[in-house]
Amino acid sequence: MLVEGPAEIVMPDGSVILCERPVMALCTCRRSLRAPFCDTSHRPRLRRRAGGPTEEAGTS
Repeated sequence: MLVEGPAEIVMPDGSVILCERPVMALCTCRRSLRAPFCDTSHRPRLRRRAGGPTEEAGTS
């Protein structure tokens, strides 16, 4: 989810994160290791073919 900033984010433990960026991406899939911010963990993983270009997992 994209949010226009600056914004204060109140965490479940009551702590407050101040983000002064003009736009921030917040995680809604709960896969991010940088919660509450998105780290693109929701995207499909890429794998490399030996000696070939990178392709998305699950494609032929």
